[in-house]
Amino acid sequence: MYKMNQKETKNIKRYNPSVTSGLAKEEINERIENKLTNKTKVKVGKSYLEIIFTDLFSFFNVLLFTIAGFMIAFKYYDGLFFLFVLIPNIVITLYEDIHARYLLGKLNLINKTKCNVIREEYEIEISSDDIVLDDILHIKGSVQITADSVIKEGSLLVNESLLTGESRSVKKVVGDTIYAGSYTVSGDAFVQVENVGKNCYIETVHAKANSFKRTPSEIKTALNRLFLVIGGVVIAVGVATFIVYFVQGRFKFTDQNLIDSTRISIFGSLVAMIPSGMFLLTSAAFSLSVINLSKKNAHIQDFYSVEMLSRINILCVDKTGTITDGNLLVNKVEIINQSISEHRILDIVKTVVETTGDNNKTALALKEFSSKSNILEAKSFVRFNSENKYSAVELTNNETYVLGAAEYLPLINVDTIQSLINEYSKQGLRVLTVAKGHSCLKEDKVIGQLEAIALIILEDHIKEDAKETFEWFNQNQVATKVISGDNAVSVSYIAQKAGILDSEKCISLEGMSIEEVKKIADKYTVFGRVSPEQKEAIVVTLKEQGNKVAMTGDGVNDILALKRSDCSIAMANGSDAARNVSNIVLLDSNFHSLPNVVAEGRRIVNNLQRTCSLFLCKTIFAIFFSVAFLLASVFVKDNTIFYPFRTNHLYLWEIFGIGMSAFFISLENNQASYKGDFLKSILSKALPGGLAIILGVGIIYILNIMQMNSIANVGIISNDTTTAMTSIFFTILSLVILYDICTPFSKYRACVFGGACFFEILIFSVAFIVTKVTGTSKYTIIRIPFEAMTPVSWFVTIIVIVFVSIVYILSNYIKKTLLKGEK
Repeated sequence: MYKMNQKETKNIKRYNPSVTSGLAKEEINERIENKLTNKTKVKVGKSYLEIIFTDLFSFFNVLLFTIAGFMIAFKYYDGLFFLFVLIPNIVITLYEDIHARYLLGKLNLINKTKCNVIREEYEIEISSDDIVLDDILHIKGSVQITADSVIKEGSLLVNESLLTGESRSVKKVVGDTIYAGSYTVSGDAFVQVENVGKNCYIETVHAKANSFKRTPSEIKTALNRLFLVIGGVVIAVGVATFIVYFVQGRFKFTDQNLIDSTRISIFGSLVAMIPSGMFLLTSAAFSLSVINLSKKNAHIQDFYSVEMLSRINILCVDKTGTITDGNLLVNKVEIINQSISEHRILDIVKTVVETTGDNNKTALALKEFSSKSNILEAKSFVRFNSENKYSAVELTNNETYVLGAAEYLPLINVDTIQSLINEYSKQGLRVLTVAKGHSCLKEDKVIGQLEAIALIILEDHIKEDAKETFEWFNQNQVATKVISGDNAVSVSYIAQKAGILDSEKCISLEGMSIEEVKKIADKYTVFGRVSPEQKEAIVVTLKEQGNKVAMTGDGVNDILALKRSDCSIAMANGSDAARNVSNIVLLDSNFHSLPNVVAEGRRIVNNLQRTCSLFLCKTIFAIFFSVAFLLASVFVKDNTIFYPFRTNHLYLWEIFGIGMSAFFISLENNQASYKGDFLKSILSKALPGGLAIILGVGIIYILNIMQMNSIANVGIISNDTTTAMTSIFFTILSLVILYDICTPFSKYRACVFGGACFFEILIFSVAFIVTKVTGTSKYTIIRIPFEAMTPVSWFVTIIVIVFVSIVYILSNYIKKTLLKGEK
């Protein structure tokens, strides 16, 4: 599996202490001085200080805080409403990042262990971090190996599944290497530490994994790119506006109305261009998803991990922990000696497991199966151990009964049962032989000849919810591939029982080169005898073929594949290294919760794709008219030309037509498989709406220009009237755009749309009444100058709204029809 790392230790003096004396004090001190201890730095992501700095001083936050600072300096307080969006966004992001780091830190403490070490002729207990190179460790029973070591005396039965993926235990004897991260099943041995800290196999794999970067979130990448562009435009327009206004002497105005217009023009346009609500919606939506999933014991390492899993179309899983739970179940009893009844066999089985007190997984399965049987009277017994690989009892009538693997028993009829054993093994079943002899126990050994009288057929216990889970993936267009360190045929048989499609297509990768593996990665469903490097090759190849690949794992052998996948899922009871590199950790190690994560991710991504376009409509509108009015002020050379819209004018549009509606739509259940490019999708939805609003506002201003030039003196236009007409227009058209976003209507979306209409019309009506009663709009929240509206201007506004709405709806219908035709 791994060659010992000599590069780091070739110039270091090595000691060869005896297993009874261990290292001397001066040797230990020398090791500590040279930092040859087993302590490794636990990496749990960014520090708390780094998280706070990154989240507070992002480009998005710095830009908005800068604008807020200028607004306060210029005493334009009305426009600071956007801080009510910015601050919650920062708080949510900080909370999630800090909480994720805290949970990950707690998870990393799970495998901190104590160990027994021989030093200066005494056996003492120390922390695994304090082990030094060449220490003699005393390992017995079931413990975790904490440093790569070589067995000097004794033997161990070791489970290396976290390293190799193979669920079977391996016997290790004198001279064999045991690796950090593996577990002993049984045995008693003295071992000499061969590698410590970063030189251990587990750490070298982790270091290699760290050389790869996680697949970036498409939504996060898209939003960052989008905001960089928008932020660049905002900065450019803001700087250009300040320069133009400075050159024109507008900052020297003494007229209060012109001073107010200057402030409104500069900051109203800048704030309107920034889709700050879109970032709050994204953070809030993902935050709610993280909270929902935490209730289902799924720990999300960061917001966008949910999105990553929503995109997958291939899920790679291991057998143990996902399909099976690691427990065994008795499948059947195959009687070999027909003179002995099955009832008698069960009595024998219960007698052996109860008398010996064995408590491994095989013994537990046998206890359950024989629970209603009788215990026979025994006078001696032999417990299961890693050397013998059997359990035995001798009854008071001198009959000896043995339970164990056939290859470890002195059977007189082994040829009779071998074909049966081979047949069951091919089906992924485990075979335990029940053998009989007379007075065969001596000094904890079975001696003499035995007769196989029955076979106990055991199978890996498939999780109760496994079939339902894989059925969900089958129905939701997610293919499953099983990548295991176990025998391919055995795994294939289990996968078929669990309902994984095409699982009869299996292959063993033992002895295959990486290039050979890449050629067959998409041709099989079940891969057996897979090395860590081969797992990585399968994942990388599937990704190169255009698939979105998720990988589940719990061991060091999974790390490379986990890091290279689009979305990685680790089990909490696995290695801390696997948890560190994974996007998602299943806290109860229950694979059944994964469909909830996929469904939650699909809901978020699909709904954000639907709603983010609402925010961009306003941004497109604001950018266009900010630039248009700035250019007009330059070329017309009229110091009374300003960007006319206060931030208040957009409140109804921003709060109800966009913000609240988008938030509630984002909560709707939507498990459709995600398709398309996120950025292209939201831009394609936003552009028609933005252009429609530009068209309507443009028509109204063209009428204004026509009147000013006496081309058409219809007696309806003044500056305040124009502002009122345009504000009414984009407020109403925002509902038309929302209508299009909500179609096809569900009951839920109909309620959202109805609610937005109700509250917009309610506040609109209240503002209209207050303005009519008081004669001014300054007492209203939205500040639309209704007092300047005439019956003719109302009529023209309604005509423009109807005309633009028809154009918008027809253009969208044509676009959707054409896209449907292309598909």
